[in-house]
Amino acid sequence: QPNWIQKISDVHAAIEENVFWECHASGRPKPSYRWLKDGEPLLPQEESPYLLLYLFHYVPQGRVQIEQGSLTIRNVSLSDAGMYQCVAENRHGTIFASAELSVIGKFTFLSAANLPKLAKL
Repeated sequence: QPNWIQKISDVHAAIEENVFWECHASGRPKPSYRWLKDGEPLLPQEESPYLLLYLFHYVPQGRVQIEQGSLTIRNVSLSDAGMYQCVAENRHGTIFASAELSVIGKFTFLSAANLPKLAKL
């Protein structure tokens, strides 16, 4: 069965950041890879000229790209949060590597010095 050379690990990302994971396994025959999100197969999104309005941001389609053992998610959104698994398999067996993606919002912090100015507006 395949053996892990490189596993994935947990990631904390802010909204609109990019996430990149890569896993690599050895084995004979050479393992093939697939990805799961929350236990469901993760499929790459087709590139499209259309835009989605999501949380007041226009987000280009084709955000999720899968190439063998690598997964790229561009412009992460809150809905991307979850448990991801890289699966490597050949005819001798299947192995799983898991990692969690946590997505946090972007915040603007106000200093105490600016509060009186804002109160006068």
